[in-house]
Formats: sequence, C-alpha cells, structure tokens
Amino acid sequence: MISMSRMRDGGHTLVEWLLSSTIGLMLTLLLAGAYGTLSGTAGRVDETRRAAAAGQQALEIIVAHARLAGMPQAFPRTWRASTASTSTRAVEAPNAPAADETMRDLPIFGCERGIPEREQAGRCRAVMHDSDGVVFRYAADPVAIWPSKDNWPTDCLGQNVMGDTIAVHFYVQSRTPDQPELYCRGNGHEVAAQPLVDGIEQLRLSYWLAGAHAAVRASSLSEPDWRRIVAIDVCVVTRGPVAMRPTAYLDCDGNRVMSADRRVRTAWMRRVAIRNTVAGGT
Repeated sequence: MISMSRMRDGGHTLVEWLLSSTIGLMLTLLLAGAYGTLSGTAGRVDETRRAAAAGQQALEIIVAHARLAGMPQAFPRTWRASTASTSTRAVEAPNAPAADETMRDLPIFGCERGIPEREQAGRCRAVMHDSDGVVFRYAADPVAIWPSKDNWPTDCLGQNVMGDTIAVHFYVQSRTPDQPELYCRGNGHEVAAQPLVDGIEQLRLSYWLAGAHAAVRASSLSEPDWRRIVAIDVCVVTRGPVAMRPTAYLDCDGNRVMSADRRVRTAWMRRVAIRNTVAGGT
C-alpha cells in the first residue's frame, strides 16, 4: 500500500512541474516578444540609416552634374537669346537657330511636375506625382569629368559619349508603388534610363536667377531665363520604414506634413552654385 506521504510528495511534484512549465513558457514568450521588438526596432533603425544615406547620395549625384552644367567649351554662345517670341525671331532673324535647337543648347532645363523630353528639347512630359525633372548639359571633356577606361567621357550611367556634349536627365519614377527611385537618363550609347538611388520619393527644384531675391519654380521661367540661372535649390524626399505611430516631417517648402501611411520621410536640401552660367556675360 502506498503511504499518504508518498502520495502528497507526488502531488507536490506534479504541481511544481506544472508551475515551472507555465513560468518557463511565459518567460519564453516574453523573451520571444522582446527579441521580436528589438529585431523590429533594429530593422527600422537600419532602414532609417539607409534612407538617410540615400538622400545624401542623391544630392551628391545631382549636385555634381549641376556644377558642370554649361561648361563653356560645349556652349560657345555665338548668339544672344532673344526675349521675343519664336515666330518673331523667325521673321526678324531668319538665320538664327530654330526653337528646338535653341532649347537643345540650354545648359539647364527643368520641368515642374514633369520630365524633360529627350527627343523634343524644351518640352516636358507630365507625371502624376509631385516631383520635378531636370536636364544638365556640359562639354564631353574626359579631363574635366569622369572618363572611361578607354578615356572616353561618360554620362551619369557610365556610358561612353561620342559627341561633344553630355546631357543627363534626372527624375523620380516608381517601378512599383512601393519602390520610388531616382532615375537618370544619359546620352551615351542610347542606353535606357536606369535607377540610381532607391527610396527617393520626390525631387523638388527651385532656381535662382541673377539679381533675384527669391528662387522660382520651373513653370515661372521663360526660355532666356534658363541661361540666367546662378544657383539651384535641390531637395529630395526619402521614404523610410513604417513607424509605430503617425509621424510628421518638414517637406521641401518647410511645411509640416503628416505621413498618412506612417512612413518616416525626410527632406534633404542643398543649394548649388551654377558656376558656368553666362549671367552677366551675355
């Protein structure tokens, strides 16, 4: 016969085992939850760092090409842009360059909420999102810019340019709704546009004219104005991870905006001087 003390010992052992198992399970769940939280936090931190690096990289790329815009070797400017209409110029100066040639020779041309057309200089293709586009033109000089291993001048995609002028177009485009990127289209080897920097949601450009007291958007500029640009305010907005709660950010205009999708957004800005303009020299 089993004694009562042994039965009590067995009962205590079972209860203790159940308690220890429950406590162990709770600790496991707590540790798993803490690990998941820490892992999620670490992931968001990494995404935020990548977004910051993307913003800085996008600015560096655009600014580098903007500084080259209008290198004098490629743009001798043997004629003076007129403020008259295209039709008036055609009547008064029949030997002057055609309108398309005039715009094609511009060192800088931008589009507000659009992308500069490649085949039709001076024209913009509208886009659905609130982002600008710009084209910079400068001399194809392998000494002054980035040469290839064969010592050919290259465009923004590293493609050899055989002509005497390099033209690079920058704009934002999304391959998918969740993947906005900074794109560039060069004029080397007729290569299609390629993404350069991931996570760039908006490109915003404002232009400073010689003697102006404020920057203006592309839609406010006339054809002669594009040759009078002395500086550009470049702003890119990066899209980061989803935050735990709705967050706000300052957009390119300095306005406080709430992110409807809770993604962390940051506007990165820089002003670049256009050193090769002919403002005051034309």
